[in-house]
Amino acid sequence: MEKKPRRKYGKLELEITEFREDPSGDAAFGVFVDVKGPGPECETVIVYFMEDFMNRYFKIRWNKNVIKEERRIEVEKRALFTDWALLKVEDYIKGKAPSEKIYVDFDTDGIWAEKVEKGLIKPQAQPKGEHVFVYNA
Repeated sequence: MEKKPRRKYGKLELEITEFREDPSGDAAFGVFVDVKGPGPECETVIVYFMEDFMNRYFKIRWNKNVIKEERRIEVEKRALFTDWALLKVEDYIKGKAPSEKIYVDFDTDGIWAEKVEKGLIKPQAQPKGEHVFVYNA
């Protein structure tokens, strides 16, 4: 049974700890975000970007080396993936995501992702350091 997210209040620190490939699943990779505070609690939320999302959103052609293309895009668009992950974690904090494992899929998130890329939707978390952001819940 998945635990139900709880709404958190106060100043939270969101730290992106790693971008990790997901060779055994249907995701291209995951962004791991530690949610800290207020208090000593720390929770890790993982935002998985599904293979289908990567292929359809970035229009990766079937004749390309898909894994190599995904890695290239992940590096070139790191700031965009960071924004997407932060927004999904903010939704989790607000109680809008069912678990700490969040899946970004083209059918449900394609239009949203495009709006974020165009700057129409932005994360509320503000940078505090290279991989650390502050979010006021």
